[in-house]
Amino acid sequence: MIILLFILYLFLFILLLALFFLSIPYKYLLYYSYTENLNFKMSISTFFFSFAYSKTGQKESTYIKVFSFKKEFEKKSAKKDSEENKIKAKIKETVKEKAKKEKKKKKKKSGIPFSIIRYENIKHIFQLLIDLLKMILPKHLKLYFLIGLEEPHLNGWLIASYYSLKGIYPKLPITMDIDWEKETYESNGELSGFIIPIQLIFRILIFIFSVKTIKIMWKVFKYKRSK
Repeated sequence: MIILLFILYLFLFILLLALFFLSIPYKYLLYYSYTENLNFKMSISTFFFSFAYSKTGQKESTYIKVFSFKKEFEKKSAKKDSEENKIKAKIKETVKEKAKKEKKKKKKKSGIPFSIIRYENIKHIFQLLIDLLKMILPKHLKLYFLIGLEEPHLNGWLIASYYSLKGIYPKLPITMDIDWEKETYESNGELSGFIIPIQLIFRILIFIFSVKTIKIMWKVFKYKRSK
């Protein structure tokens, strides 16, 4: 009896702990800069935990931080990376060849019944995507471009288009300058926002167990069974 109570309390504790971690907001950040090379940093963090990955030139760094404890991961050697890339490329080629063969076999019959491709069902799926996007949209977005094209008239057309767009959308989070002297392509930007995992999970579960989704899945199931 004591063992069962212990297991029950332990299960409840783990459940509450999981709900806590899923309910707190996680801040995400992405920063990039481009001159001759692309450098960037991305991170996700909360009040006690953070994970970050950055690339500056040939230098890469990854770390996980929990409270005051910080663990950095060493970068693999260039030789090892090149060997791994070759192996990955071979695997991708093999997978592509298998996929092509499977597609040829399945060309005769479609994987889904055409009866489910209706406006109501498409709207139902798009509504899910829109709701999920609203939950993860960045709260802060800032982009900067310094561009110099080879032909001066193209620079004039580009900056005119930018200010026309800026006139329509005054809060447009994009700043642009033109380099009239030489051909230039430079940019930097950052975006950040918050994600609450339990909101995403809850919205997906509502979609999965909705009447429309169940009807769609039932039609697909019957179609598969009839093959």
